[in-house]
Parts: sequence; structure tokens; C-alpha cells
Amino acid sequence: MNKPVLGLAIEEDMRNYEQIMHNSEAMRNRKNPQRPAANKGYKLQNIIRPMWNKYEKKTKKKVKRQQKAGSGFLPSDPNAL
Repeated sequence: MNKPVLGLAIEEDMRNYEQIMHNSEAMRNRKNPQRPAANKGYKLQNIIRPMWNKYEKKTKKKVKRQQKAGSGFLPSDPNAL
């Protein structure tokens, strides 16, 4: 639907839709995949943008966690480990 009624969708439907949007990368901007898709449509502003913000928070936390873990030095000689 172009202008869906948010009260009709159950939570499971929204989770499934979010998973589909994430897997298909449909919420990404085609020219710059690091940014969300952009237009002034109702669906994008009220449904997809909040999904994007939630997804971005998760990925930023993962990156920070990986940076804290440290990239460390790995020697090229496996016996040096």
C-alpha cells in the first residue's frame, strides 16, 4: 500500500517487512548505499525511515564493539602465534 494504516499491521508483519527491506537493501539510496532512500512519500517517512534508524544504531554498535576488541597485530608467520 502506498499509504498504509499503521494500526492494521501486527508486530510480526512489521518485523517481516523490516527483514525483507534489510535483506533486499531496498531502503538504501541507489547512488550512495551508506544513506537511506530519500523522497517525501508517506511510507518512507513513517515506516521505512524508522527502520533505517534502528538498523543504523545496531550497525554502529557492532562497529564500536569491534573497534574496542582491537584489531591487534597478526604476524605473517603462523608459527609466531
